[in-house]
Amino acid sequence: MKMLRHAKLVVSAGLVAVAILLFLFACQQPTQAPRPTEYSFGPASQWFCKTIDELPVSDTADVARAVGFKDNWWPVGYQFKVGFIGGNDAQKNLVKEVCADWAKVANVGFTFPVSGPYDIRIAFDPTDGAWSYVGIQVRNIASGPTMNLGWLAKDAYLHEFGHTLGLLHEHQNPTAPIRWNEAQVIKDLSGPPNNWSEATIRYNVLNPYPLPNVITTALDRLSIMMYPIPATWTLDGFSSPGGQFLSQVDKDFISARYPFAQPPTTGSVTLRKGQVDTLLQQQAAARVALDAAVTRMKALQATTERAFGRKQ
Repeated sequence: MKMLRHAKLVVSAGLVAVAILLFLFACQQPTQAPRPTEYSFGPASQWFCKTIDELPVSDTADVARAVGFKDNWWPVGYQFKVGFIGGNDAQKNLVKEVCADWAKVANVGFTFPVSGPYDIRIAFDPTDGAWSYVGIQVRNIASGPTMNLGWLAKDAYLHEFGHTLGLLHEHQNPTAPIRWNEAQVIKDLSGPPNNWSEATIRYNVLNPYPLPNVITTALDRLSIMMYPIPATWTLDGFSSPGGQFLSQVDKDFISARYPFAQPPTTGSVTLRKGQVDTLLQQQAAARVALDAAVTRMKALQATTERAFGRKQ
């Protein structure tokens, strides 16, 4: 029995060693080029989010990068048709839950028809991270996924749908730029697993969005669009665990971009004759209902007085 147990231990140790070697080998393999726009990996890794399709071609391209940010929103009330490229029931149900969360605070809708064409096409490739095209850029994607959700997590799903609605990364908010420890950020992101160039790091992390070309609020460290930032990456100890849910600022901001209909409070309104007739009929019906209510109230009052006597 001792020899048998020893043999099991040897086999187990061997399997563990093989697993470790496979893991290290996988980590060292170059990843495939991600689909634009956003690329990020699971919370247990050190990957950071990256906007691929807007990578500048020169040092003067920062302004071009932000063009259209203010005009990158969908029409108010837009009804998105969402299609799935693979995926299991848990993934699809979480997508529907996240869509319902966004539709509560933004005047948009989401449907899930069995056939296309679709506005949003979602893949669930676990090797391709989590990313989405931003805003109406989605319209330019004729085929293939417009979003990938590589792991099952509600915060990641909320984040990517935020991009589809037109939201950008909070850590590049220009209203209160983060005081980056640039040397540390560059050191960490230039090595494995990201292996980014300094230009890519500055473009995707260090450089804030050009203020004149974006609609923004004060920095919201609780925003669903905020990614995890370790304190070692900043000069003043600022850090963020990353957004876990829609913050109140998220809700207010997206509601302002996609407002629900509000009745006018001032000004004049032009009515057609048919509309006037309808209003007069409704007014007459309301008057009849009010008169009936008054009659019932008087009868109730008389009954009470007879039962208990009139108050002196």
